[in-house]
Amino acid sequence: MQEMSEYDKQAEVFLRHSNLAVKITYLDNNPPQWDENQSHDRLRYRVTIQRKNSGQSFSFIFWDSIANAEKGERPTPYDVLTCASSESYVYDSFEDFCGAFGYDTDSRKAEGTWKKVKKFADRINAFFSETELEELREIR
Repeated sequence: MQEMSEYDKQAEVFLRHSNLAVKITYLDNNPPQWDENQSHDRLRYRVTIQRKNSGQSFSFIFWDSIANAEKGERPTPYDVLTCASSESYVYDSFEDFCGAFGYDTDSRKAEGTWKKVKKFADRINAFFSETELEELREIR
């Protein structure tokens, strides 16, 4: 068994402190629609983060890294928590989003992507408290 990294230890402390549980369920190895390359298998998981005291939960689809797939490793709570943390940042305007990621502001496809990203960020920010998000961002 592989030794737990310092990052994984920090994630476990965060989960205990916040009274959260993470369930990571393998779904399949289909590449995401946005992966233009699609030459590598991308393992797809359903992640559920649940508050142990209330039963409130938050679920989302998570595609693990190509490197983990090639090594046969599964994602850890750290992997999915840092993903959620990074996705919690909201670009209030479509123009700011385009500027940050190199999208064309005249693209309807880019606007659709921004709306999906914003909706996911809103879900993350509704589930985690501001204090929890700050603690998540400190795990490094």
